[in-house]
Amino acid sequence: MEATLTAAATSAPLSSAPLARFLRPADPQLSACHDALWDLKHALALQSVFVAGVCRRAREVGATTSAEQTSQVRASKTDSELIVGIIGGGVLGGVIGHALVDAGLPPSTVLMSTRTPKRQKELTSRGVCVVFDNETVARCARLLIIAVLPGQQLQEVAKTAKIGKNTLVLSLVGGTPLPKVRSLLGTPSVIAAGADTTLPLLIAAQAQRAIEVEEAAEELEGLAAVGGRLPDEHVLRLSAEGFACDVPAIARVLEALTIVLDGFEFPPAIAKDLCLASYYGRLPPDTLSSLAADLAAFEAASAAGAPPADDERFTEVLVRARAAFEARCLGGRADGEEVADGGAPSPSQKLNYDNFDDW
Repeated sequence: MEATLTAAATSAPLSSAPLARFLRPADPQLSACHDALWDLKHALALQSVFVAGVCRRAREVGATTSAEQTSQVRASKTDSELIVGIIGGGVLGGVIGHALVDAGLPPSTVLMSTRTPKRQKELTSRGVCVVFDNETVARCARLLIIAVLPGQQLQEVAKTAKIGKNTLVLSLVGGTPLPKVRSLLGTPSVIAAGADTTLPLLIAAQAQRAIEVEEAAEELEGLAAVGGRLPDEHVLRLSAEGFACDVPAIARVLEALTIVLDGFEFPPAIAKDLCLASYYGRLPPDTLSSLAADLAAFEAASAAGAPPADDERFTEVLVRARAAFEARCLGGRADGEEVADGGAPSPSQKLNYDNFDDW
């Protein structure tokens, strides 16, 4: 059962796992919440893939830019390699580990620390290093994903994992305010996945799905009511919406991305451009400048106490961010193709991350 539950985020629905039917609550009113929690594991895996993708791309582009355009900094391909650590090897940690490898990260760059390494034999067989050593994983990782329960487990991680100043932490610890996670881990370099913002979206979608199934059953006599997970493309869309829920959330991620560029000694303006390009993919130079200006304006307005939340400029930022999220999680890219405004990309519409010569 464990091997099936740790399937990659884009594989067969988790609700089809053996014995899953026995885990579904008998009360129909609770089924939407139950199924949404299954979908949340999928969504968090997608959000982890996205963060790892933009971090890795920022390092790659940073290394190339440094080697070719900055004589003072010499970066090799090894310098740009992103090591991703996962602390927590339960069902969620396993799903994320498989999703990262399926997304194209070399297995040798993915490390996991769990109290029960034997539970992740599938990951080990794929080349992922699975150990029980929070300290080593935290020390080696440039992106560290915390996938443990709040409370005692998080406290234990805080005691054993010493986070370096050049490590970006992605917290998947639900129900725990970000300031508290930062305080416990002793680092400000922590961003949160969208668990708290994504779960309500999934619950609402599951509730609506239950209503539609019930209505269909009334129209078609004898149709059996079905439960289970939302379609993968629906989970992907809600995952993007939950992660890029507002402009401040995007601004926090872009600010955090500068951590993975540490060592290249870029001026702040160039570092911000690299982060924007890594987050959104290849966009015209004027669009990157416009988005950077929008985010700066929003931050200034927020500091003044009255951000214009309904401004069309910020709607554009959200649309592009969510489209970039979906494109990256769909995998692959087609040179010269860009995502049209206002819609999610089709599998043949992938953002291009390869050519930044036109900055």
